[in-house]
Amino acid sequence: LPVLDAFTLGTTTAQTLGINLKRQQLGLISVAAMLAGVSVAISGGISFIGLITPNLARRIVGSRQRYQLPLAGLLGSTLLLAA
Repeated sequence: LPVLDAFTLGTTTAQTLGINLKRQQLGLISVAAMLAGVSVAISGGISFIGLITPNLARRIVGSRQRYQLPLAGLLGSTLLLAA
């Protein structure tokens, strides 16, 4: 999608390219929420843990892939035990 490519360049650049930021962000977030909801409804709560732990790990360590994967595994197992 060209909109997603424009968003990777930053919001200022996307707006300069003529993209309606509020409308596109609302649409993309809505689609992502619906897809996550459908996958959790079909496969159960464990899949939600699988969807959320990589995002949590990215928020904690940033974009350093070296630390992201082990932390995602540790967070996933911890969240599963806590659930």
